[in-house]
Amino acid sequence: MQNKPAIQDSVSTEQLDQLAKAWSRMVDCISHDVTSPLTSIRAACQALDGTLPDLIKVYRAAVAHNVPDLPEINDRILALLELHLVPSINRGTRDITNFLALLHPLDTKIPSDSKDIKTLSAQAVIDQLLTNYAFKNDQDHALVHNECKHDFKFRCAEIFIEHLLDNLLQNALEHIRDANKGTISIWTETANSNEIHFKDTSTGIAEEKLPKIFDRFFSKRKNTIIPGLGFCRLAILQAGGNVFCHSKKGEYTEFVIKFPKI
Repeated sequence: MQNKPAIQDSVSTEQLDQLAKAWSRMVDCISHDVTSPLTSIRAACQALDGTLPDLIKVYRAAVAHNVPDLPEINDRILALLELHLVPSINRGTRDITNFLALLHPLDTKIPSDSKDIKTLSAQAVIDQLLTNYAFKNDQDHALVHNECKHDFKFRCAEIFIEHLLDNLLQNALEHIRDANKGTISIWTETANSNEIHFKDTSTGIAEEKLPKIFDRFFSKRKNTIIPGLGFCRLAILQAGGNVFCHSKKGEYTEFVIKFPKI
């Protein structure tokens, strides 16, 4: 399979270190500014959970007895307050807590001198992806074709290549379901550089959207917030590699994960 030429981003080691330091400062600011109000919200939610059902019960009894000067509250609003308000607040605070828990480990892993950087096998990480991914059914699994013929070693923090491939697989399967067509091919190339290719033949990406696909640094998977394409790409940039994408609307999307030879 042929890879279309891509222009290597010009990102210096100094720029990458500055990005990592800026990220660390941002994590500290987020934790400091969010933790205290989050604790207050949890305490208020606990108090609300203990009193709101009784307040609603008393209000309904007052309405039934025609107590004068009662504020009029729609039954649908009452049901929402009774059944959904506290669970919604709890879900929101849990998501923020998960997000903060994710930020700190990543904060220690993104710098280029991280102890978490290790030598990995391209074939092994792809095999692990296809073994561990929670496919919805056998049909989804059959859409993925592992066409790797050349293994190679690369250095990276394992968490980022795992999340990157996981993101790509999930997105591709969703696009295939939306388009009701397509397959996924994963292969490696080692001729000019060490590369993992990930291609799906479903919806493709509009040309004007291509520059924005790495903007999101986090994605939500079920009840967990995970590193998105942008964050994983930054980590791979720091490992000396890069991630490129080319696509044709309505035909295909192909990601190329490039690593230096070691």
